[in-house]
Amino acid sequence: MIYNEKNNPISFLRIDAKGEIWEKNIFSYNIKETLASKFIFDDSDNPQYYYIYGDQEPWARAYRDYAFSGNLNQSFIGQTTQFHFSEDGTLKSIEFTNVNNLPYGRINFVYDHLGLVREEKWRSLPSAKLIRRYVYNIDLQNQSKKLWEYGQDGEEVSYVELEMASEDKLYPNPLPRTGNSLDEIDVVLNEIIRTGIMPPFPANIPHMESDQILLQNGDLMDVEIIQVTSIEVTFKLDKDEAHYTMPLSRIREVKNRWGEVLFPSIK
Repeated sequence: MIYNEKNNPISFLRIDAKGEIWEKNIFSYNIKETLASKFIFDDSDNPQYYYIYGDQEPWARAYRDYAFSGNLNQSFIGQTTQFHFSEDGTLKSIEFTNVNNLPYGRINFVYDHLGLVREEKWRSLPSAKLIRRYVYNIDLQNQSKKLWEYGQDGEEVSYVELEMASEDKLYPNPLPRTGNSLDEIDVVLNEIIRTGIMPPFPANIPHMESDQILLQNGDLMDVEIIQVTSIEVTFKLDKDEAHYTMPLSRIREVKNRWGEVLFPSIK
């Protein structure tokens, strides 16, 4: 058992008779020093389960808003959100339990042969009734994504199709200046060729409203990055003081609000 400076356990290792680690538990705490999350890894450091405690977890809030339509007759303070990962590290399901440890909902994920999400099924527990379903069609070659949403009676609720714009449509004007004279040479040359003069304004460093984590499944999270290590990233969510951790195996890219790529590191 490893403790932090507040004497709270932050790591717990299960070791067999041969002295080999077969399970690792990582704990994190909020500003009130109460347990905020727990991550369980197997002997190969692959994620197995991730627990987030409290009623403000985004997936749980989205599920409750839909499943109960705002008509909540019970408190979800002290509830738990459990993320279950398959052996290959993909997210298999998310289960929600109340303070009495009784499950009230689950979201299952189905993947195609490329490892991309194909379906997302929302079920009410303990009845296991299907109340919502998303169907994804991701075309990597044409850079497009289609999304269908179905209600609890199987009716189509919404349909969205997204297609990546071509470069000439995406950047009708010169790219923003970064402030790095080496990186922006092409931008400066394009400005000179287009206008015949150098712009009178100084270089600008564009920034986003928050740091961002791009997951392996293509989802983008707006966060506040706390720390990036060789195995995981620690972050906070908007208006939530709890610290969360996520293994780098689940992440494609970590970028701060100024556009600097924090992971993968550029040598």
